[in-house]
Amino acid sequence: MPVKIYEFGCLEYLARDLCRQLRPGRSIVGLAGAPGAGKSTLAQKLVAYLTDVLDIHSAYLPMDGFHFSNAVLRQRQLLDRKGAPETFDVNGYLNVLQRLREIVDYPVFVPNYSRTLHEPIAAAIEIKPDTQVIVTEGNYLAANNGGWEHVKEMLDILWYLDTDTSLLKDRLIERQMAGGRSRKLAVKWVEEVDSPNKDIVEKTKLEADALIRLLFDISVENS
Repeated sequence: MPVKIYEFGCLEYLARDLCRQLRPGRSIVGLAGAPGAGKSTLAQKLVAYLTDVLDIHSAYLPMDGFHFSNAVLRQRQLLDRKGAPETFDVNGYLNVLQRLREIVDYPVFVPNYSRTLHEPIAAAIEIKPDTQVIVTEGNYLAANNGGWEHVKEMLDILWYLDTDTSLLKDRLIERQMAGGRSRKLAVKWVEEVDSPNKDIVEKTKLEADALIRLLFDISVENS
């Protein structure tokens, strides 16, 4: 069956469409997509809209929080491939997703990733017991090997943010420069690391429940 394609002209329409698909109780929504597609921005704005406007208690869970530390990557000789599928603790991510499927009477703290420190930060995000929707995002949520194939089993909805690939390279270069690299090193990193990872991710898009295309600039969209 061909994958569904949804196009949205504003954040409100996207949020309300999502609400129509939520199951009773707690739902975990996955947002996959290529590096630089805008997943983290969209996920955080979606969580804010659901919580503040629609009064649906929601939380954000970034897959990037499950990066191996630089020390572990160095030990495994993977530091120069940071961001590739094997540089994440996929089992740790799966364990947290499983834990979040169970509604408990205490908060669950999950890691985030610091683009300033270039390291995961443990227990940086609190997911409260009354959370109704958890939006998790990451490159490999729709991947079908390396342990990632079990992620979809933990999700109620899996969307793929289908962004114009011509926009991605400049975004990624800017991200690397904002993280402290010179333009020359940023371009080198994007060409040698981010671009191969993008190719891996794009091959997984048909594993998602639907492709999401935004007809607005999520970086400035507020409603």
